[in-house]
Amino acid sequence: METPGEFNGINPVPIPEQRRTLANAVIPLFATAGILMGNTHLHEAQHDTTSNGQDHVQTLTQAELGKLQRSNLPFQLTVPMIAHGEDNINSGFNTQHLGFDSESIGYAKLPEFKKQIDFISENGQTEVRFGIPRWEVASLTKDKTDIVWNEEQLRYFKEASVYAQSKGLTIFFITTPPEVPDGFSLDSYKEITKKYYERIANEFTGVTYQLGNEYDAHNVLNYGYYEAEITDEQLATYQEWLEIASSAIHEVNPSAQITQSLTGYPMNQETIEKWKRVHEYIGKYVDVYSLDTYPTSVKNAKELPFLVNQFGEWIKERNQDNDSDIVLIASEVGVPTLDGVYTEEQQAEILTAAITAYKEAGITVIPYQLKDEKSQKKNKTFLEKIEERFGIFRSDGSKKPAADSVVDALKKENP
Repeated sequence: METPGEFNGINPVPIPEQRRTLANAVIPLFATAGILMGNTHLHEAQHDTTSNGQDHVQTLTQAELGKLQRSNLPFQLTVPMIAHGEDNINSGFNTQHLGFDSESIGYAKLPEFKKQIDFISENGQTEVRFGIPRWEVASLTKDKTDIVWNEEQLRYFKEASVYAQSKGLTIFFITTPPEVPDGFSLDSYKEITKKYYERIANEFTGVTYQLGNEYDAHNVLNYGYYEAEITDEQLATYQEWLEIASSAIHEVNPSAQITQSLTGYPMNQETIEKWKRVHEYIGKYVDVYSLDTYPTSVKNAKELPFLVNQFGEWIKERNQDNDSDIVLIASEVGVPTLDGVYTEEQQAEILTAAITAYKEAGITVIPYQLKDEKSQKKNKTFLEKIEERFGIFRSDGSKKPAADSVVDALKKENP
């Protein structure tokens, strides 16, 4: 077992001092979302507690665990029913992206993923966020009318989900149907979406389902990036798609919770107004908003809870006649360490400030991300280089300066 604070038993390796310039504070949120191409999870009902409110209870029941143990997964489970002891602190990590066949772009294989889950659990965290890359698990038939499932890959990601649950972690699970060509019929894609999420809901239980990723900035059919602000017509398409996707999940599991992610860069008043506009279209299908909030400075990091709560108060005012409450979480909070963008020291300062502010405000926070992803691609673009460097650990497992301060901030009890 690795000692908390390092992966793979590798000591921190000094690197040359980065230039201390923000270089226009380049942190394109679509880059982080684009890694999963529309994939990459509060399910308050999953966090049952005992009468004294102190014990964090494992998500799976013994019956569910027994059913999984009898399935064709390549392992058996022995799981304690109580995890994390006294403090349910509502924080965690985005893991390094998990991939069955995506090592060339820096994604983790299952053994490394499990190490990261162990690290998250051993450091007293309660949440984890990961998902299935859009190009894995499912593809389309040649005529683009039906789904072809890769059963081996399904078992692979199912094992990952069960392993995270065996550690008592709440999972925010991101999945997206296969992309389709330009000009593809929306009605046909809705049929594909329905079939996809019916299977996903049957295979992956006990998770909060994130359907797609940052569709306030990306086309639901092919994940193409909107260069201009999303139009009313595009929002209406998003609404139609989400209604189909969420209904398919609820047909299988009526109590399932659905989350949608919203882009948050730069984090300012204008972004909050954009969130409000999107909510008018999709809010009735959402239980949890996973807000991807990326700070540009320590000052901006400290402002994040105010901006998030402003959005939350606005939703409450509009839902006064509705018994259900929408929960807000900070699902991605990150700072990339790249020459000309942010130094590793700046990452430590900004990210720690953001986490501290969120925890003081009582908002679930899930930093993006635990470990760097180093692709094997040559001649990487500047954007691709940024995508690789959001971890608080380097790709070789050694610590960045943020590792200790971020973990310490996450482990602090909520006020």
